[in-house]
Order: sequence, then C-alpha cells, then structure tokens
Amino acid sequence: MSGYKEVRAKTGEDRDGKAFYKTIGRVMETKAGPMLKLDAIPLGWDGWAYISDPKPREDAKRSRDDDGPPF
Repeated sequence: MSGYKEVRAKTGEDRDGKAFYKTIGRVMETKAGPMLKLDAIPLGWDGWAYISDPKPREDAKRSRDDDGPPF
C-alpha cells in the first residue's frame, strides 16, 4: 500500500528518558484529500501525534533476509 503515512503517539518513557511510540493510525491520500484513520487511542494520550513515513515491518524484513530453502 503506497500513498500513506503512519500516525504515532508517545506512550511513555523508560528510566533513561528514551521515549516509546505506538502506531495509532494512518493518513491516506484520497481523491477528496488526506483522510485520517485512527486504530487506537492510548490511555493518558495528550492528543499530540507524529505523522511519518511507514517503517519497514519486522516480519517483512525477516522474510527478505531469510536464507532458507527456496520454495
């Protein structure tokens, strides 16, 4: 799926101050303009979110790096 951005919200921090983020939805380009689809709303969320390019999924990365038998 192309033409979309992921929406991420800060969900917490560890003891060292490193932030944790959760993907809560996506923004898709439509004929009528950008459309927002929220899949989740984190507890205690302050309403701020980041819109960014999608990150490669771990399972897709593993399948590309797999040197197993060719099927």
